[in-house]
Amino acid sequence: MSIQATLTEKSMVNVSADADWQIIGPSFGAYKKWATLLDSTDASMTDNGVGSTRSCSTSLGDFKEVMPVYDEEAHHITYQADGLPPIVTKAVNNWFVTSYGDAQSLVEIRLELEFVDNAPLEAQEQVKAQFGGALKNTLEEFVHYAEIGEPHPRKAAAMQAGA
Repeated sequence: MSIQATLTEKSMVNVSADADWQIIGPSFGAYKKWATLLDSTDASMTDNGVGSTRSCSTSLGDFKEVMPVYDEEAHHITYQADGLPPIVTKAVNNWFVTSYGDAQSLVEIRLELEFVDNAPLEAQEQVKAQFGGALKNTLEEFVHYAEIGEPHPRKAAAMQAGA
């Protein structure tokens, strides 16, 4: 039996759920515009989103993601990453958008991790801390981008440094 952990971040966003969804769903391949974690991406979107892929170069390593769930009506996507640290057997990320009227929404990111059976507790905690920090920053950067229309200062600085 594998060891499992779930990391969750949520935030209210002062834009409509539909506006959030346009950034999260149809623009799955363009997260690098606003997410500091993503140095580069190469995405291939399918017509209905399901089966879309994205290769990512990040500060946490390089990995490939496949999207088994793309639900435009429910404003929900799920993607699974491969190429993660050896103690991680599975990493599934979910984005949920819930409407709170015409100009407010709730965005939730939920990352489900599975570790190898013999993964040392210290190593699990290190991975959870790294990924938890990445989730927190990513959601903060998403909210900034959705509300302001420009990359978060952290992403802007990273882009400037890489220029």
